[in-house]
Amino acid sequence: MNPRSQSSDLRIVLFSPGLEESGHVWGEKLVVAREARLLKRVFPNATVMRIGAERIDELAPTRVDLLISYYTGPYPPWRVDDIADRVSGATVLRVVNHADLLEEFTRVPVDAYMTNSRRAADLLAQSRPTLYWPLAVENDFDTGAPIDAFRSDVVYLGGGGRGNKPAETTRHYLEAALDFDFALWGSHWDRDYWSDVYADNPSANRWHQFCRGVLPIDDIGRLYSSAKIVLNYHERSQREWGMWNNRVFEALACGALLITDDAEGLAEEFRDGLVLTQGGSDTRRLIEHYLAHPEQRERIGATGRAIVRQGYTYENWLAPVRDFCARLMADSQQTTRAAAPRVDGRAERHPDFSIIIPVYNRMLGLREAVDSALAQTCRNFELIIADDGSESSEVCEFLDACSGAARVRVLRLPHRGPGAAINAAARVARGEYLCRLDSDDMLSTDALETLRHYVAREPDVSYFYSSRMVIDEAGKVIETHHRSRPFDLRLLAERFTCNHLICVRRRDFLAVNGFREEIRFGEDYDLALRMAARFRFRNVDEFLYKLRYHRAGNITNDLSAAERDFWLREIASSSGAALRSILDGAGEKRA
Repeated sequence: MNPRSQSSDLRIVLFSPGLEESGHVWGEKLVVAREARLLKRVFPNATVMRIGAERIDELAPTRVDLLISYYTGPYPPWRVDDIADRVSGATVLRVVNHADLLEEFTRVPVDAYMTNSRRAADLLAQSRPTLYWPLAVENDFDTGAPIDAFRSDVVYLGGGGRGNKPAETTRHYLEAALDFDFALWGSHWDRDYWSDVYADNPSANRWHQFCRGVLPIDDIGRLYSSAKIVLNYHERSQREWGMWNNRVFEALACGALLITDDAEGLAEEFRDGLVLTQGGSDTRRLIEHYLAHPEQRERIGATGRAIVRQGYTYENWLAPVRDFCARLMADSQQTTRAAAPRVDGRAERHPDFSIIIPVYNRMLGLREAVDSALAQTCRNFELIIADDGSESSEVCEFLDACSGAARVRVLRLPHRGPGAAINAAARVARGEYLCRLDSDDMLSTDALETLRHYVAREPDVSYFYSSRMVIDEAGKVIETHHRSRPFDLRLLAERFTCNHLICVRRRDFLAVNGFREEIRFGEDYDLALRMAARFRFRNVDEFLYKLRYHRAGNITNDLSAAERDFWLREIASSSGAALRSILDGAGEKRA
């Protein structure tokens, strides 16, 4: 752990856009309050602050070592994608809902993720460091004795707002309870709020009759201890991705009988400690059954309580959270020292370049390739190593070691080929330009510095390619005559003339959908043909790339000569034909 992580001037901020909104107790508010207390225990000498959207401008002038951002909705102002630009320290996106936006979240420029879904953690970890951190309760979560003010047969605590829980979903899981001794606690259960839903049958709009108001946070435990049955449900993406909400842990910690929807993983994790429902008439049947069998309610409630107390109190997560946060802060300090500061002192969060190294089961040259990327004299870059499903233990161990380094992200991907691996890296890259580096090749130390000058002079160019040297297996330069030719569109239509180093503007790469992933040979040529039909190219005369030759020949591909010829013919008949058609129509030659 970095020594400074325990110093008295450490500043940790938990940012939740809706934190200051009055009149409502969102689930995120409870999570933020509890996790702030946990972080204060993890870093006892730190200043831990909680701020909402109304105070977001306080971030820029404040030195922040660690910021955790909680998104309370899918759109602004409930999500703030540029939060990392506002602080100089490490930034984390806390993903506890809206799993339908996970692909978008992978493109948000933060340093890491924390999520309460094991499945989401696997996905997010492909782009950045990710901690699986489920919601939980404090060790001393105060249930208290049952009190008359909170007694009811069935209870639901939560907002009636439709938002990401459509009215149809709320009705499906809760409406059966309206025929019992039912108590609703929370906001947005009034008649007017639901009037449009019941426009065809206003007399069925009965929610307001059961609402008892907004519940103070400190009374949650006493409410659940006083009711016979607690109802719960999740929004669709939470249910599909196993993002269990805080109501699960709060109710079970009180020993209540919880009837909840079948969110992914709940049955396996909590077994006989809760009751699952499909909603509708199934909920009605379960309520009737368990009201008639108090001994079963008590047994199931005790089982659920024991599971939560054993594995889902914040005490269980002290060490994982401490280690994860400390490493992020240490990496952030190292990166900030190496990067040129902005005028206002904040660290650069949008690098000029993303170097992408696709890897598949090949250790030869990999260490040198990574070292050459990290040794760049231009420091405004990130390195993304896209592991295409490697099974080699040596490669996997090396990538595990790389994943903790500053500037480096390791994507763990299923084996689908180098084109698919590079596309995946491009989708999560932060750099304006993408530079491909094969795992057995190397970059000159001034490669990015040279490219930076070309990019600045010619911002209308989308595709740069350099001269290259050839090195042997030991890394010794053996050829220096491979100079890049000035770009000729007609010549490109006949053969590939644009390697190496290839540097393309990310937005233009994505505009043509990147590499065609079904191609097994010549994917670079196919990409160049498709990009040349829309964008400008420029050769870079300097030697920026070191291509490694092997005694065994080209080991990047195990295709036969016939198979390679097949793919080149296919590229010529598709992407090449399209470019030739443009040339024949325009008679154009680009420089």
